[in-house]
Amino acid sequence: MPDTSFYLDALRRESADFATAARRNAERTDVPVPGCPDWNLTDLVLHLGGVHRHVNFRVRNRIYPFRSFTPEELGEMMELSEEYAAWDETGAPRDRPLPGDLVVWFEEGASRLAATLEEAPPDEQVGTWFELNQTAGFWQRRMAQEVSVHRWDAQSVGGDTKPIERELAADGVDEVLDVMLPADEAHGEGESIHFHSTDNAGEWLLRLEPDGSLVTHEHARGDVAVRGTASDLLLYLWGRPVGDRVDVLGDQTVMDRFFASVDES
Repeated sequence: MPDTSFYLDALRRESADFATAARRNAERTDVPVPGCPDWNLTDLVLHLGGVHRHVNFRVRNRIYPFRSFTPEELGEMMELSEEYAAWDETGAPRDRPLPGDLVVWFEEGASRLAATLEEAPPDEQVGTWFELNQTAGFWQRRMAQEVSVHRWDAQSVGGDTKPIERELAADGVDEVLDVMLPADEAHGEGESIHFHSTDNAGEWLLRLEPDGSLVTHEHARGDVAVRGTASDLLLYLWGRPVGDRVDVLGDQTVMDRFFASVDES
C-alpha cells in the first residue's frame, strides 16, 4: 500500500486537474456527467467540494467515533451562499454556466484538506464509515481515490479524458475490492471474478460467497475474466462508461449479479 506522500501528491495533482477541467468545460452544464448522469458539471463541483470540506472538518477536529454533523457544523464547513447551498440540495441549473467562484471555492477546500491530511499522522484515530479502519490514513487514501475518479468525470464532460495514473489506479482497485465491497456487504453464491490489468499493475481474484466477498492477488481462472488497464478496471468498477476498453470474458451474468449485489447493498 502506498505511503502518505503518495496519496497527498495524488490529491493535490488530481484536484488541480479537476479544477482545470471544470473551468475548461464551464459552459457545458447542459451536458450530463457521463459517469453520473443525474448530475451536471456544477453538481459535480458541489459534490466533490463538499466531500473535501466534510473530511477536512472530520480530520482537523479528530472526530471519533464516526457521526453525522450538526446543522451548525455543516454551515461552518461548507461556506456556501444561499443560492449555491440550494443548488447543493436540489440540483444546479442546466442553463447557467458553472460559476467561476464555485471553482475557487473548490480549490480552497482542496488545499485546506491536503494541508490537514499532511499534518495528521496516518495512524491517528479518526472516525470513518469503514469499521475496520478508524484512522486519518483511511481518509488520506479515500480522498486521493475520490478525486481521481471525479477528475476523470470532469474531463469526460468535454470528451477529453486522461487515464488515472497506473499505481494510483491499482491501489484504487484494491480499495474497491478490499474496502468498498465489504462495506457494501456484497455477496453471491460462490461466483469468482478474475481482474487482470493489461499494464502489469496487478491481478485480483474476487470470490463472492453467501456471507461476503474474499479477494486474493493471484493468477487464477474465474467464472468470468475482466481485462483492461488498471485505470479502466477502476473506472469500470465505479460504473464509468469505458466501452470496449475493458474485455469481459466468460459468464456475463456473473458481472450482472455482481453489480446488482453492490447496487442493492
